[in-house]
Amino acid sequence: MKKPFLIPIILVALLTGCEPTLVSEFNDRPVVEGFLHEGQPPVITISKLIPFKDDVDFSSEDIDKLNITLIDENDKIDYVLTSKSEGKYSNESILAKEGHEYSISFTYGDLPVSAKTEIPAKPQNMKISATTIIIGGFQGMGQPTKADPMGQLEVTWDNPDNSYYVVAVINEEAEPKQIWNNDTPPDTAFQLDPTNGSSVQIPSRSFSYYGKHKVVLLKIQPEYLIMCQASGNSSGSPSEVIVNVKNGFGIFTGINSDTKSIRVYQNY
Repeated sequence: MKKPFLIPIILVALLTGCEPTLVSEFNDRPVVEGFLHEGQPPVITISKLIPFKDDVDFSSEDIDKLNITLIDENDKIDYVLTSKSEGKYSNESILAKEGHEYSISFTYGDLPVSAKTEIPAKPQNMKISATTIIIGGFQGMGQPTKADPMGQLEVTWDNPDNSYYVVAVINEEAEPKQIWNNDTPPDTAFQLDPTNGSSVQIPSRSFSYYGKHKVVLLKIQPEYLIMCQASGNSSGSPSEVIVNVKNGFGIFTGINSDTKSIRVYQNY
């Protein structure tokens, strides 16, 4: 199933026995969105819950003036994250390392907020069944091949330990041309449901634009899967969902990825 793209591609707390907690009553706690991608600086976004009623008390915390610390648990180094405005925090001197465990901590109101995750291993042996798609048929490696009768692009990889993965597709054109005549332009990126298998099929009708695309295979951690399950779909909103953030909502998770390129052309 095609889903709106969530994970930032600029970026193991094994939650054994952990279940997502959905909160129905308003709690003035921070919402954390933290995605640590191997080889890239951390980007953490803090926001406040928006209540559905008026008679609630907010804390006086300024989300742009929090003292957030990121700890590399392997190297035993503490890093201070700098506010970039609008609740975003980062430190460009840090590049997340595969296999390293990271934690964040800060105080919100009078509560200590914390979370922990690990950067998973890079996906192995990723392959795609074609590098060119012609709507109505396929070509591989720029040479004509027999069209897939199901009109599908196959993505495969090694998965001996049944880890979970997400496949995302991103259009890279500056001015992408729509395939279908929609009044409202569709998203230029989408992702599929998480899977612990070793392959997925992407129907050609899933593509909404012509031109160059990235096909990204992301290895995810259990907390991201829990977020998807809690929200009921892979677009996973962190608001009012408790996953692995102590005294807060949202998610702090590590990801790793591999990428292939594909072009979509019109079948004249």
